[in-house]
Amino acid sequence: MIKTLFKFVILLAILLVGYNFLFGTAEEKESSRQVVAQVRDLSASVFDLLRNEKDKFDDGKYDAALAKLKSAIGIEKDRASQSDHECLEDCQHLEQQEADLEHRLHELATSTGLTESDREAAYAAIREQILDLTRRTESLANELK
Repeated sequence: MIKTLFKFVILLAILLVGYNFLFGTAEEKESSRQVVAQVRDLSASVFDLLRNEKDKFDDGKYDAALAKLKSAIGIEKDRASQSDHECLEDCQHLEQQEADLEHRLHELATSTGLTESDREAAYAAIREQILDLTRRTESLANELK
């Protein structure tokens, strides 16, 4: 429902800007030109942001994040092995998920058949999974305290 409403509002805004650009008064045409220029600038900024994130990924940004996460999981696993077997199972599960993410990152870095947009979407999904895994590791650490 909200998604459809959002799409409708965006479509309505595009149509309004287009109509004013073609058939509006001189003031409306100028306002529409400014809106189009700002949207063009925003698109360029978003593209630059995505390109910078890809460069960071290529430079190993996520490898370092995964290494820190792996270290944190290892520490919590050591703590869990001394006290709670249920938490130990959780640690082993987190380690497996970290290894899966590491494998997916390696596959993504070496794959050649993906379009740039598919590659960026895959990076974004992995980034979200890393954040989720980090949150769950923090939660486990708090549980062990």
